[in-house]
Amino acid sequence: MRNYLTFPVVFALMLGVVSAARSAETSPPNDMVFTPVAPCRAFGGQPVVPSQIRDFAIAGAVDMTGQGGAAAGCGVPASAKAVSLNLSAGASSLAGYLTAYAAGGRRPNMASLSYKTNAATTGVIVQLGDGGGISVFASSPTRVGGAVTGYFEPQLWGSFAANGTLVASTGRVTSAVRADTGYYRIVFDRSVAACAATASSGATSPKIVGVSTLGDAVYVSIVDPTGKYTDYPFSLTVKC
Repeated sequence: MRNYLTFPVVFALMLGVVSAARSAETSPPNDMVFTPVAPCRAFGGQPVVPSQIRDFAIAGAVDMTGQGGAAAGCGVPASAKAVSLNLSAGASSLAGYLTAYAAGGRRPNMASLSYKTNAATTGVIVQLGDGGGISVFASSPTRVGGAVTGYFEPQLWGSFAANGTLVASTGRVTSAVRADTGYYRIVFDRSVAACAATASSGATSPKIVGVSTLGDAVYVSIVDPTGKYTDYPFSLTVKC
């Protein structure tokens, strides 16, 4: 079951917002959707030497066996921006610390996990970087492991002009089309068949009279005060 939470991490989604005349709600929401998963080993038992950085694949249906993880990945979609992770360090001859951060990003001057000569584990939230991966830095020799416990991704949201053109989104709309007068088809990057879709025109008239889901698409119908189908800007939010 998915929970809709505001995700107050230090990084922000830099999503461009294009203004459009008479469009409804053109600012993408900053909320992130958290989806828990059964703990899934993404990497494990990987040796690191002092000051070494190891990169690990996290998102997508990738074979993680080469890094000590699951063969079919951990079910983290490509749309995910961060993961919750049980990060571990094996027994070491020296005390040290691990820093986990987005692959391809700048290593922060902070410790995600401190360890002594005994093994240690902690829960962390790590932003995903290049190719949906993370990097782990170790200050002293140890073996690192990580099990994914959930992921964060942008809400399914978009704002559309009267002609069906996408005005703004959280990056999860793959296509938008005005199929007929007052009738729109919006396609997302995942199935929304079991999700709840809500559309808003930002006005009492014209009004939205139909919102339905089928596969990865949402269909929106809009009518004017006389009940005639008409084109009008609207925004769309889908919660799963």
